[in-house]
Amino acid sequence: MNSVSKFGKDSELVSIRPKTPKGTQLSMTRTQLMIVLFGFLLPVPILMFFTSGLLWWRRKAA
Repeated sequence: MNSVSKFGKDSELVSIRPKTPKGTQLSMTRTQLMIVLFGFLLPVPILMFFTSGLLWWRRKAA
């Protein structure tokens, strides 16, 4: 459409048209939700907490 408008010397019609957003939805079973929760969302912060505590303790002792 922009090419046709440009070649037709009608610069007012040349524009960037917005894209229509696609709606996406995540659907999970209860088992999949538990795997994500206990496999990633809980262990990562706990591991980071204990690692930072260990580093703090080692630096304090040094």
